[in-house]
Amino acid sequence: MTGEPALWVYAVTPTGSALPSGCGVDGEALRRVAHAGLAAVVSAAGWAGRPGVLEQELRDPKRLETVARAHHEVVEACFRSGPTVPFRLGTLYRSDEGVRDLLAQRREELATALTMVAGRVEWGVQAYAVTSHDPSTATDEPNDTAPPGTAYLLRRRSQRMARERAERSAWEAASQVDAALTAVAVAARSQSSVGAAWRRDTVGTQVLNMSYLVEEAAGDQFRTIVGQLARRYPGLALRVTGPWPAYSFVEFKGGGEG
Repeated sequence: MTGEPALWVYAVTPTGSALPSGCGVDGEALRRVAHAGLAAVVSAAGWAGRPGVLEQELRDPKRLETVARAHHEVVEACFRSGPTVPFRLGTLYRSDEGVRDLLAQRREELATALTMVAGRVEWGVQAYAVTSHDPSTATDEPNDTAPPGTAYLLRRRSQRMARERAERSAWEAASQVDAALTAVAVAARSQSSVGAAWRRDTVGTQVLNMSYLVEEAAGDQFRTIVGQLARRYPGLALRVTGPWPAYSFVEFKGGGEG
């Protein structure tokens, strides 16, 4: 089949879900390939028969951003219409027959995933330690008689100690936040970037990076709880993203033929 157009696979939905309007990657028209109650949302892609071309193109950050945005927009449109299993960026199949084989061979897995996410959405919550610059929180402040060099070193040590105390407290608070949110979620999953810094004014080390699968009807309640937790733990800066399709819980790797 070398040289035939490849199919870019975005997601799998129940056959009863509507086909998203709009276009896919590179403005290609969207369509569905259906089998046994499942429908894969696909569009044409021009990488078949040219191994490595997609990988090479996606090394360009601008190209990657464009393609990723187009892919996500299709997945989100599917999600707005009903249960959706997102496929990983760059999943390619050579033909409708290959996609149907996928739907047949992994039907049980895909059907189970669709059932899991039906009526549910993903929320992301990140927490960052708040590092205070308030001099009243410092220790070992130099007295007026300390030499300038000693005073400088004491101030630096005091600031470091205050920051370390704030971060220890933030890690403890983050554990409490996670426990409270996990209690109202269907499922929770840790992301990999905990510990990274968010450089904005006094906000520093990231101490929590979680995804929560939540009943769609409980979205307002979930955000309200996050707000209550933010007030309860002023040493944390909480950031909420979503609602999203359940990427962190059912994103499908496919096993494409590209």
